[in-house]
Amino acid sequence: MAIFKDNRFTLDSLLTRLQRFEALQKYIINWKDFLRIPQELVAWSLTAYDDWNALISNSRLEQAEKMVAVQTMHTADEQTFNRFLKYSKVIKENYCPKQKYLEIYGLTKPFPKAREARIKMVENLLAGHHLLKAEGDPNVLPDDFISILEDMLETSKNGYTKLISKEKPEAKLAVENQNIRFKEDTKKLQSLYSWILMTWSIYEPFLVQLGFAPRIKRRGHGQPVKPAGLVCDWNLPNLTISWNPSKNATGYQLVYSVNNKDWEEIYNGTETSHTCQPPAGTRSYKVRAGNKKGFSEWSDVVEFVVE
Repeated sequence: MAIFKDNRFTLDSLLTRLQRFEALQKYIINWKDFLRIPQELVAWSLTAYDDWNALISNSRLEQAEKMVAVQTMHTADEQTFNRFLKYSKVIKENYCPKQKYLEIYGLTKPFPKAREARIKMVENLLAGHHLLKAEGDPNVLPDDFISILEDMLETSKNGYTKLISKEKPEAKLAVENQNIRFKEDTKKLQSLYSWILMTWSIYEPFLVQLGFAPRIKRRGHGQPVKPAGLVCDWNLPNLTISWNPSKNATGYQLVYSVNNKDWEEIYNGTETSHTCQPPAGTRSYKVRAGNKKGFSEWSDVVEFVVE
């Protein structure tokens, strides 16, 4: 289970929001009766994780499809424009200095930077070719060369049309739907949190099970002392993590991290030990004690390597 830094829901990252909903979905049934949570909020809590996960997945998919469409269009454009430049060079060498023909082909100006203007130059070259061929000009490019350029131009135009008419709007809509749902769910989280605080205090350690961050009081206000004696005992395949009891503690929260930055809860209860089967690798562990007054400071960190 994730450890939440605060309850400023409007500032949630997409991952934090997902982790809040994951905790809610897992534990809301355990607390709904005790906290007298309205059925509407319970029903929302049970589906929020799946709904939000689906929205994120769809948004990422649409963004990925948009990027593929962008890359496909750029690749098609590059092929089209490179082919055009080859043809224009041949035409200029063939007709130079016959300005009349260069004007017919639309080759009197430098190749522009803007895509729209480049496409127009390709179209002008093709139009010039067909005009001169109709007039019986013997120096036009072979028809198969022109067919290649026409096919390339069509591919470029189709790629642009797909990007503008389909992929970009769909990606934009996916993000908009995600943002709308984010705001709606923020209001529901605020409502649920306010409802829970009608029973619990802001220092209640079990708030973390419902996706909220318990407020930590300053030391000297009745919360437990920092747990000591955190040790790891390895008995393949089990790892038992234990610590000394803390004065005034009614429960403990044990967390682990693989990078000493992001911490995940693996135990929350009244016992002073926990047994698990961690995967191979290095993990760090720390524990804190809690009661109705809040949490203690975190214990010293213990690192253990499973080979």
